[in-house]
Order: sequence, then structure tokens, then C-alpha cells
Amino acid sequence: MTSSLAEKMAARVGLSLADLQAGALVTESSGSTMDTTWTILTQLSGHYVLARCGWCGVEKKVLRRNIERGLSRGCRKCSDARRVKTKDTANVERQTRLQGECLIWTGGQKEGYGVICVDRKRVLVHRLVLERKLGRDLQPGECACHSCDTPLCVNPEHLWLGTHQENMDDRERKGRGVPPPRPKNEQMPRGERNNKAKLTEEKVRELRQLFLKGWACSALARRYGISYPAAKDVIDRKHWAHVS
Repeated sequence: MTSSLAEKMAARVGLSLADLQAGALVTESSGSTMDTTWTILTQLSGHYVLARCGWCGVEKKVLRRNIERGLSRGCRKCSDARRVKTKDTANVERQTRLQGECLIWTGGQKEGYGVICVDRKRVLVHRLVLERKLGRDLQPGECACHSCDTPLCVNPEHLWLGTHQENMDDRERKGRGVPPPRPKNEQMPRGERNNKAKLTEEKVRELRQLFLKGWACSALARRYGISYPAAKDVIDRKHWAHVS
């Protein structure tokens, strides 16, 4: 794995990433672990105290109530470094649910795929899971492909390594490809042959007869479940012009 942002931030406060993520605290003298974060040194004016950060040993002015309530766990540099998730520490399983044999991601999504913040960058969860399975980073041109055809699935057993072309070939074999576009010289099916039509030829004739009998266009639109402009276009023969 490459050097992460969290590793760099841990180095800034003089600790290893493993100790910082585990919450290991150091004393001023021996560097041994202890059970508290801040050590209160002196009471200052008002509600502030002078306290020493348990991770890096820096002395800061801190609100006493934040220490007593556990709202402040250390100085800003140490706290930021502990909050940054790495590819090894990101807890993927916590945001999943079982659906059949698939492990469905319930966290953030982008274009139908799960995403998680790692080193302060959004990455695809299924790629992260496959990298853990392989024990290495995915190289440019390598894809994390689903054998279950479920984009939100992060089950390692359902993920396999392939190229973009292999992923497209797998899609075509399973019949999930995008249908080809209609040729430009091919006309859109009109009338009842159009599967999106809300009217039939019989209803069109009936609608026009009712309009001649004095029905309002708005009332006809409500009666046949269409919009006012659509009903007016039918009456004016802009639509369904082939129906006499």
C-alpha cells in the first residue's frame, strides 16, 4: 500500500499509525501507555485549563468541560490523524446488510455504486474490498467486476479482477447490454403501437366528439388522465392526426 495521508499526519505528531489509530497514549517521560488523553496542568481564567495532549505531549488551552465530558480527546493534529480512514482501517462491514448471498452497502453512493471516504478522498467500496482481498492496490486499467451483477454488493466472493473490456464482455454474455439506438431514418411508432400511449383510437374519437358537444378541454384532460396541453393537441389534431 502507498503512504497515506493518515501516516503522514501520524508522523507529524511523532507516533506510528498503528499506535495512533489504536488510541495509544504517551506520558511525558517514559512514553508508556496510559488511560487518559488530556492531563490538566493548571487552572486558567474562566472555564479554561492548561492541559497536555496524551498523544503528542503538546500543551494547550482547553475548555475544562470538554475534557470532563470526553468531547476533546486530544490536540487537533492528533484528532485529525485518528479520524482519517485508511484502506486498512476503514470499517466496511459496519455499513452493510445481508441480502441473499450479497453483502449490500448501505452507506453513500455515486452512480449506483457504494463510496467511502479514505484518506479524505471518495473511493468505490467494491474496489477497496477487492484490493483487500488481493492484498494490493488495483492498477490503472484494472476493474473490480461483480459476478452477482449487483453494483452495491461488497461481498469479496462476488468480486473478481478484470479489465474494462472483460467487464463489458461479461455484461453482453449475460444480456445486460444497452440496446442499440434507433436508426435516424426509422420513425417513432405512433398511435396505439407506441407503448407509452395513454389513449387509444377509440378514446381519441370519443374525446373529440365530447369537445364538440361542449365539454371543456380541462374536463376532458381529467376524464382521460392526460395533461391539458396533450388534450388540446388531440383536439387540434396536432397529435393523433391519423385518426379521423
